[in-house]
Amino acid sequence: MASSFRHGADDDSGVIHAYMPNCTDSVKEATTWLRAGFAMNGFDMNTAAASNFASFGPKARAVSFAADALENSAVVILMVQNAAQADDDILFASGNGADALSDHTVVILSSTVPPSFVRILETKVQNLRRGISLLDAPVSGGVARAANGTLAVPKFLIMCSGQGSSLAKSRAVLLAMAGPTTNLHTVQGGIGAASSVKLVNQLLAGVYIATAAEAMALAARLALHTRLAFEILIQTDAWSWIMENRTGQMLDADWTPHSALSIFVKDVG
Repeated sequence: MASSFRHGADDDSGVIHAYMPNCTDSVKEATTWLRAGFAMNGFDMNTAAASNFASFGPKARAVSFAADALENSAVVILMVQNAAQADDDILFASGNGADALSDHTVVILSSTVPPSFVRILETKVQNLRRGISLLDAPVSGGVARAANGTLAVPKFLIMCSGQGSSLAKSRAVLLAMAGPTTNLHTVQGGIGAASSVKLVNQLLAGVYIATAAEAMALAARLALHTRLAFEILIQTDAWSWIMENRTGQMLDADWTPHSALSIFVKDVG
C-alpha cells in the first residue's frame, strides 16, 4: 500500500507494515494480510490514515512513531512515496526506525526508487552491524486492486533481489503479497537489480500512458467516434492494460485522482 489515502498522495508519507515475530499465516497486501492472521504495526504520518488502519481488526496496531512500528518485528515492509521518505523520514532520521529494529530483521523496500539508492541504503543497513538485511522488492500494481487481493492486472508481480537468506526468511510474507509463486520473481544481480527491472517497467508504463492519450487525440482529430474506436482498439494487438484503463477514464470523464502526476514523473526517473 503505497498510500493509505490514494496511491502516492503528496500529503501521505506512506505506511510501514511491521510483522511481529512468530506469525506464520500468509496474507496479502494491507487488509488482506490481516485477514490471514499476521499481526501488524502500522505507521503513517497522516494520523487519519493511521486511525483507519487500526480499524482493520485486533491484529492491526496503529502507532504514532516509525520506531514503534519497527520494534520487535521480524519482517518490515516499507512502501513509501520516495527514497527520501524511506531513508530520511523512516530509517535514518534522528529518533526514527533504525535504532528500533531488532537484530536480524529483514527490511523489504517495495517503493519505486532508483537502483542506486537501494544500494546506498543496503550499505547503511549493513553498517548497523546487527544482522539486519535489506531486500529490494518493488511491486507492480495499485491500491484499488490491493484491497481485494489482486493487486495488478493481469497479475500482481513482485520483483525481488538481495541475499538468498533474507529472501528465504521473508518468503512467506512475499508470497502472501504475490499469491501464486509465479508472481514472485527473483532477479539475479544483487541489491538494485529488481529496482532496475522496475525502472524499465516504469519506462514502458509511461510510454503507454502518453501514447494512449495521443492515440485518442488522433482518433478525435480524424472525426472518429472515440468510444467506438476505443472498443475496437482494446480487442486488437495494440491493447495494453494501461491503455484500456486510462483511456476508459478519459472517455468517462473520470477525473478522480487515481494516481498522482508527481509519482508518475518520479517513477520514470
